[in-house]
Amino acid sequence: MKVLNSLEDILAVKKKDTKVIAVPDWDNHITIRKLSAGAVIDLESECADKDGELDNKKWVKLLLMHGVVNEDGDPIFNLDNIDKVFELSAGPLQYISDQILKFNNLNESTDKKAKN
Repeated sequence: MKVLNSLEDILAVKKKDTKVIAVPDWDNHITIRKLSAGAVIDLESECADKDGELDNKKWVKLLLMHGVVNEDGDPIFNLDNIDKVFELSAGPLQYISDQILKFNNLNESTDKKAKN
């Protein structure tokens, strides 16, 4: 394993940014991606109300918008179409959200926020 000694070394590191997951309830697969640090910060700040409580619906919407992509890595969902997704069964959407959180190692921080 190489020692990263500079910003250039760190920025040059390429990890697998996407992952194809099975969605059993849909009998199909989708692609999810790693979120940038900026996207995670935006997600957390945009989804907190004035009391610091998490707006779950907004959180899931933005998580799906940032985390579900096509084969080129472009987001599938946007502000114009995300509400249509919420007409679908809740189970698969919860499953996809959980998979995005796991892929991004966000479960622990999200669980703590939900409890606070």
